[in-house]
Amino acid sequence: MDPEDIKFKYRWTYDFAGLVHQLVYENPPEEYLQDYFSPQDNKFLDKISKPQKHTILHDLIEIRWILDYEYLSRKLDYEDLINHFEEILKVYNVKVNKRDPDDRKYCDSLEKLMPKANPPIVGEIFNILYGDRMFLLKLNEIASKTVRCMKMNEFPKILEKDGVLKRRNCLPIWLKYAVRHRDKDRCQGCGKDLSVMRKPHHELCYDHIVPLNKGGTNDPTNFQLLCNDCNLKKGGVVIKTSEYYTPYW
Repeated sequence: MDPEDIKFKYRWTYDFAGLVHQLVYENPPEEYLQDYFSPQDNKFLDKISKPQKHTILHDLIEIRWILDYEYLSRKLDYEDLINHFEEILKVYNVKVNKRDPDDRKYCDSLEKLMPKANPPIVGEIFNILYGDRMFLLKLNEIASKTVRCMKMNEFPKILEKDGVLKRRNCLPIWLKYAVRHRDKDRCQGCGKDLSVMRKPHHELCYDHIVPLNKGGTNDPTNFQLLCNDCNLKKGGVVIKTSEYYTPYW
């Protein structure tokens, strides 16, 4: 087993991944864009300007997960809520204090422990959604609406010009590895095999799914693998990715 492997439980992952998918695809961006992708949020600005392992998708998942269990806290009675919290905390090996006879106090103590379960849950949901390039395209189109409204005089450190972020000329190795791993070393334009060992003459290009010129970000969710020919054809203006995936058999 690789020491970098992470154990995933996938207990609540699929239902919640579906919720986040629906949120991005079906809700009008104007309803939540300001809350999730705000130019007044320094963390958001850092993530769109320079690739970071904790992406804008992680943030979106985390916010929605927290809002979800806060909503349940208002809707369920104490006994049901206690059972729900205890189950989540147990699955993710979060130590729970001895039960208080006062249900309200005990329930409050469990809710305070819930953030300890957030990282593995968010990581599992991200692991599924990051594999869906069309979802990532839609997510980054939403984020691009914020970028296109940003002005050079307000954000000179990260913008090339109004509405266009500066290009990162050197991408981190971990990001390149992740993109190649997800895209199976195939060009997402023409399907060409880009395995270096098989066809060393092909140049690998790490392409912005939503181009920078269209308000695209440097977040890891906005990259895909292209061959040099497809990258040149895309020309920095076309928003496109592939719906083709390599099957198991």
